[in-house]
Amino acid sequence: MRKPKREGEPAPIREVLPSILQGLKGAVSGPLERLRKAWGEVLGPEVAARTRVAAFSDGILKVEVASAALKHDLATFRTAEALGGLRQRLPDLTVRAVSYRVAALR
Repeated sequence: MRKPKREGEPAPIREVLPSILQGLKGAVSGPLERLRKAWGEVLGPEVAARTRVAAFSDGILKVEVASAALKHDLATFRTAEALGGLRQRLPDLTVRAVSYRVAALR
């Protein structure tokens, strides 16, 4: 049996944690989620549909692409655009480079 709570006494964590977590839901997203969203904004829906931001580690964004031709196009002509746009949209993340890999996308 639980004793009655006295005025000014802190509430047990099990009572307050669920409401705190519910309040945070959606408010905090991880770097990978933010990078995925920004990637599509920077390079547009056509590129976003044929690529997938797979990982982010040590400042290197790893992107899977649908074909070798697209990998070549992105690596040769659009990496500077991607880096500039990502850095502008996500200044708190240090994106130093983009690495591309051909993969079967789901």
